[in-house]
Amino acid sequence: MDALGQLRWLLNRGGQRRAALYGLGGVGKTTIAVDFCHQRKKLQPDDHIFWVHCDSHEAFKHGYLEIGCQADILGDPGATRGESGLMGVKNWLDNPASGNWTMVIDNFDEVDSYPTRYLPVDRGAILFTTRDGTLVGNPAGYVPTGAGVDVNEMSGSEAMEMLSKLLGLVGTDASLYSSAAFKHINILQKLPLAIAQAAACIRATRMTIPDYLELFQRCDRHQHELLEVSREEPLDPADQGYARRACPLPVMTTWKLTIDRIQCNNPRSVQLLELISFLSLDDIPVKLLRDTLHLRDQSDVQFHMAFAPLLSFSLIHRLESSNFRMHSLVALCIRNRIASDNIQRRDWILGSLYGLLSDGFPRGMLGNHIQYLHLATHAAVALGHQQSSRHSFGFNTLLPDMLAFFLMNIGDAAGCLLWYQRILDGETKVLGAGHLKTPDTVHNIAVLFEM
Repeated sequence: MDALGQLRWLLNRGGQRRAALYGLGGVGKTTIAVDFCHQRKKLQPDDHIFWVHCDSHEAFKHGYLEIGCQADILGDPGATRGESGLMGVKNWLDNPASGNWTMVIDNFDEVDSYPTRYLPVDRGAILFTTRDGTLVGNPAGYVPTGAGVDVNEMSGSEAMEMLSKLLGLVGTDASLYSSAAFKHINILQKLPLAIAQAAACIRATRMTIPDYLELFQRCDRHQHELLEVSREEPLDPADQGYARRACPLPVMTTWKLTIDRIQCNNPRSVQLLELISFLSLDDIPVKLLRDTLHLRDQSDVQFHMAFAPLLSFSLIHRLESSNFRMHSLVALCIRNRIASDNIQRRDWILGSLYGLLSDGFPRGMLGNHIQYLHLATHAAVALGHQQSSRHSFGFNTLLPDMLAFFLMNIGDAAGCLLWYQRILDGETKVLGAGHLKTPDTVHNIAVLFEM
């Protein structure tokens, strides 16, 4: 059942109904909520739809009191600014006089108890959107366990439809750019907010999709800058008033705010996140991360709890294997956050990761081929980030040596030669051509040519 189907089932039962859409910032929670409201209004035209932004206490208060103003129930204008006004709206919503209604509380990311005392409890349907999955089953009683809908990426057809709609691609244009558009939405991993930002940039600059794609893929810096561009229109041009507000935050800014929030209460979790962002992102091994410096002396319970806020905000996802995966654009955001903060810290993180990977490789390949293959994938990705960092493995070539050794043993002579050449370049640059280590690497290259 898709997200809209789950919401219809959760919010169409008797009594008061509550549900939550939760997931990574930019994944399309608000868009789904808007679509649900449109469907609800079409099927039940006499129902009221209320939309309350909850970016902050003040935003919630303003939106909630606006309901009272529109319903003309607050009386004294002074009441619209105080506790009595908020309680007046609550009592009216709990009264049959308010009719049938659905309320969306959008962007409730700072989960605390403030709004709960003002929300009706007897009637209506309340839908929350949030980046924080702990809203479901929260002790404050916002959303019952089992009433949360985890929002992941859109399907390929949904993403194509969205991009085509935003760019006005029809007929010949749609056919001409279909291949580039398909590649584009996959690079953006079908994130609605990222797709909307890309479409806005393409319209503003009059670029073609292939031109934008070439610019986006050229380097990490371009990707980050393009995803920092603000949009100047609502996510859904057909929006009839639901969710209408000032320009939504760019996707990169949204993720940075989430990470900054976690940093305040769970700095060890953010340190884990930073290490993960330099690895291969599809199958991140838990065992590898167990020996990270800041968690090495912690208990197994504390180690596993460090992942909790990252999972709650959908910055990582747990796989059936108990390993993790991370969205590539989230990793890009984290790496740029590190680089803009302190380039020396980026070098330190890479050095720590090289050490973890070197220690993780088993000594000898006999019976360890699968483990070698898994770690070699991560080593290649982590060492690949060295090219854009001042960190050099010229003094410690253990990890690239291990990677080259593995590639040689599986018959990948070209890959092995590539890493030995990189090792030699690093040694020559950092240690000098006459250093004692350099002849060993030259010998390894010579052996490789003799094979």
